[in-house]
Amino acid sequence: MTTPSRLCFAAALWLAGCDPAPPVDHAARRAALRDELRAVLAAGGPGVPDPAALAQELAAAPPARRAAGAEIYAKSCAKCHGGALDGKGPRAGGLDPRPAPLVGPGSDFYTPAEAYLVIARGAPGTAMAPWSRAFTDQQIRDVLAHLLAERAAAAAGGAGGAGR
Repeated sequence: MTTPSRLCFAAALWLAGCDPAPPVDHAARRAALRDELRAVLAAGGPGVPDPAALAQELAAAPPARRAAGAEIYAKSCAKCHGGALDGKGPRAGGLDPRPAPLVGPGSDFYTPAEAYLVIARGAPGTAMAPWSRAFTDQQIRDVLAHLLAERAAAAAGGAGGAGR
């Protein structure tokens, strides 16, 4: 490496260290997102599910809907959230914040309606993209039915389908 190249490299390192980004409070960001989701649900409107009706629909989802959701999850969600729904997919390591676990500790942070909005609209400040561009409303509901069935199976100590 020539002397001018070394100087440029050293200057770049120095500049990068001059103004470090402040640490991000992910817990505060997550709480703010949840407050925003609750406000959206309270206001209602197009594309906003009725929380009670959605919870009832997902609880009663037939096996075919849950299976369709499991297939979508495996193809599109497991890369980040993991096959075991634990937030430890192959792409998770490079993400900040890391993907949320969808079963186990910390997985019950969002209600089904809040989770619907996160999937459909994404989560600002994270790698969670708005999936409503790729999935239909029914496909998002199918994924949620799968996730809730897996969460219930894990809570009951049973072996669910994905990754177990």
